[in-house]
Amino acid sequence: MISGKTTITVAVIGMIAVGTGIGLMRAAGAAPPAPAAAAGGNAATPTGDWQGGPLGDKEGKFAYCVIENRYNNGRALSIARNSKGEFAMVVAQPGGKLPAGKATPITLKVDKLDRQRTGNFRNAELLEIPMGPDEEFFTALGKSKNLVVTGPTDALTFSLKGVGKALTALKECATLAAAGKPVPPMGGAKPPQAAGGAGAPSGGGPVPRDLATVLKAAGMGAVVPAGGGGANQVWGFGPLVGVVEEVKVKPGTAIEELAMAFTDGIKKRCRGETEIEFSSTETVGKGSLKKGEAKCTGDKQNVHLALLIHLQAPDTVFIFTHESDEEHRSAANDARDRMLETIRKVASGK
Repeated sequence: MISGKTTITVAVIGMIAVGTGIGLMRAAGAAPPAPAAAAGGNAATPTGDWQGGPLGDKEGKFAYCVIENRYNNGRALSIARNSKGEFAMVVAQPGGKLPAGKATPITLKVDKLDRQRTGNFRNAELLEIPMGPDEEFFTALGKSKNLVVTGPTDALTFSLKGVGKALTALKECATLAAAGKPVPPMGGAKPPQAAGGAGAPSGGGPVPRDLATVLKAAGMGAVVPAGGGGANQVWGFGPLVGVVEEVKVKPGTAIEELAMAFTDGIKKRCRGETEIEFSSTETVGKGSLKKGEAKCTGDKQNVHLALLIHLQAPDTVFIFTHESDEEHRSAANDARDRMLETIRKVASGK
């Protein structure tokens, strides 16, 4: 928790979603097991640039900013900060079997400082570590070579390469977003570009790659994309996390096949009871659409996914997912339906 009323957990789930295989990436096979954790001097290294942006609360107002990177040990590290200077870190282990709902003592060490904190296993894949308004440690993170996270039975060492500039941008993001001012791209994050240049959706063309434009057309203009790369993007919308992935498929692949593959992937990843339902196929323009819902319960999980598959002839599919807890199921479905209406208009040239 950053404060008593703000949690970063749902946002971070979405931040790592593209990398861990939501959509057909996951349907093709669950994310591979994470390699052995780096410890001591064997620091895990980032696999890309630090990326992030501002996220809102359930009313759409600014809540906090977050940066994230994935590492070559299979983990992901996220850092979130609000306008009060409170921050938190999250270590994600895709496919993990962490004791969800439990707390654990954690020691955090950078080059010249260490802190003792209580970490919370938010689910089987996420360890959240609240730091409070600890500006000394926040500053030290940006100047240190490594971060060592030590629990009762294990230690992880993360290289902090490139995090200095990202933390400066994170702090600026929290200040600007809280004041309602535009936030520049953070760290290595680059805003997605439209296939034919930025601007409003053009009739008859493919789904625009400028996600901000699509979200605005869907009535979610206050949302700021929070990461990803290329056509794979993640964004926050109140208590929801949205993800879109673009996947190339074999020409002639039916959307029903894609829905079946998606269903199989979710069943493999969910460690409890799974409920999945798709609507009938809808033809729009030269492509087809299918919406659905998925629910995963058990093992202290309670996840709802509002799904939308858009197959564009001849070989491109976009998978839109809005993820939430069961309490915000209707909000996730509403966000999906807004996106559906926007895609219908774009694809049909209206």
